[in-house]
Amino acid sequence: MTNKFNEKPDTFRELGSCLEYIYKNFGKEVFFSGSLSAYVLDLGPSIEEYSIIRLLEKENILIQIKTLESLDINDRKLLVNDIIYNLPLHLNKDAFRNTLEIIILSLGLDLDKNKNTEIPETPSSEFEFDKNTGTIVKYLGTSKEIIIPEKIDGVPVKIIGPSSFNDIGIEIINIPFGIEEIREEAFYNNKIEILHLPESLKSIGGHAFRINQIRDLTLPDGIESIGWYAFNNNKISELYLPDWVEHIGEGAFKNNKIEKIHLPKGIKFIGEHVFQINQIRDLTLPDRIEEIGAWAFEDNKIECLHLPENLKYIENSAFKNNQISDLTLPYGIEYIGCCIFKNNKIRDLNLPDGIEYIGYSAFSENKIENLHLPENLKSLGGSAFESNKLKEVYLPESIYGFGDQAFDPDVDFKIKKILENKEGRHNKNNKISETPPSEFDFDRNTGTIVKYLGSSKEITIPKKIEGIPVKIIGFDSFSDRGIEKINIPMGVEEIEEDAFWDNKIETLTIPNSVKSIGEGAFSFNKIGILNLPWSIKSIGAKAFSYNGIFEVYIPKEIENIGEDAFDEYVDINKK
Repeated sequence: MTNKFNEKPDTFRELGSCLEYIYKNFGKEVFFSGSLSAYVLDLGPSIEEYSIIRLLEKENILIQIKTLESLDINDRKLLVNDIIYNLPLHLNKDAFRNTLEIIILSLGLDLDKNKNTEIPETPSSEFEFDKNTGTIVKYLGTSKEIIIPEKIDGVPVKIIGPSSFNDIGIEIINIPFGIEEIREEAFYNNKIEILHLPESLKSIGGHAFRINQIRDLTLPDGIESIGWYAFNNNKISELYLPDWVEHIGEGAFKNNKIEKIHLPKGIKFIGEHVFQINQIRDLTLPDRIEEIGAWAFEDNKIECLHLPENLKYIENSAFKNNQISDLTLPYGIEYIGCCIFKNNKIRDLNLPDGIEYIGYSAFSENKIENLHLPENLKSLGGSAFESNKLKEVYLPESIYGFGDQAFDPDVDFKIKKILENKEGRHNKNNKISETPPSEFDFDRNTGTIVKYLGSSKEITIPKKIEGIPVKIIGFDSFSDRGIEKINIPMGVEEIEEDAFWDNKIETLTIPNSVKSIGEGAFSFNKIGILNLPWSIKSIGAKAFSYNGIFEVYIPKEIENIGEDAFDEYVDINKK
């Protein structure tokens, strides 16, 4: 091809200037001829994007952008997002997006600035505006079609304030470049159908676009945070979440019509209800995800599910009511909460040996015919495998907790015989030596353990410290220490808020001297077996939430049980 460039300049070093030269001297048809990469290689042999352009040609992607000229600005952005979304997973999508946008700009087409001239810019007088912060406080007009100006009274608009446009029947909204933050309930309860957010935007507040009719959503590449229930109750069918997103709030995209989804590659946690009630069929979760919150993907149509090896925790009902038939769980999973895979189509299930707890109804209402239980399984929740097609199951020797109707009644009776033998063996107490008093920060005046100072994962609290009876286990005193076993002595009367929050306690016996258990005291543990005493009078909110308890007996005389003291599916009985 060298003969085409008899008068070419020195070798190009940047793709943009190289493409501009090609467009000017050889016309736009070269871009769609399948030879653009050859031109770039000849003009700029060191241009890094050459190989990307070659792949774009190989995948016939450059042909797709030939239609961009006939599309409006918003639809151009949608097409680019769709192209990037459909690239193979192993490719660097950020690099492909950058290259593709350089090619499009070289063709004289725009992707960022809105050139819509049909709707005039909304007058500045229709906004209550805070000049000091650049915040629109309230929209004062009546139009259903709004174009927000970039500046008001010469001051750049940076923030759309809370509830500033809510519940006024908006159908069209144009948000300009320069806006960095959209706050809580800003556009709550309107009739917006198409929403293209500017590249300057960094955060979207809770409920910001909840209850609209959004079907086309374009999020900017630089968006970092999406608040809770921000897009709940819309009509979004395809969702591309840019890789810069660090936080997706609870219920952010609940109750939409999402079929195709791209999740940020760097995200580590998916919160509660985030994608609940959608139409997702094929779901591949990014490699860095470690935790999936409760109800995160409940009520979708997931058939193919790919979970990353880094995944450690799946919370209650996360994948309930889907169509999963093949399931492979990563080896890092240690417990499976209540109803996680209830009502799917799983046939063969081989659970990793690291799993120690399976919660209430975790795999009920499937089609399981073949089941391998983990070698280290310790506790099996009620109804865990109820309503399946199992005929026989072999229980591991490690199991000691077994909930009611864990299996269907027609499963081979030898399971129960094995269980009876094992229950007797595992109910013996394994005593832990008493923890030295020097490992506690202790308030002698009140008999309160203020802080645990040691590092052991197995703790026996002494009845007395320095001759003073231990009466109170103080606020946050043992939280987040990785504790696996705890013995609480007779004489303790009160366990305060968050005392044992976020540990790894599996079996818990509260002595018959404890009268009150504070808010969150034992939340975020692995408790499968819980024994509460007759003495207990009050249990605080979320005291035992996020555990593996499937059944609990509480005294009839108890005076107070706080909100969400136990997880939703715990069978609570009074004795």
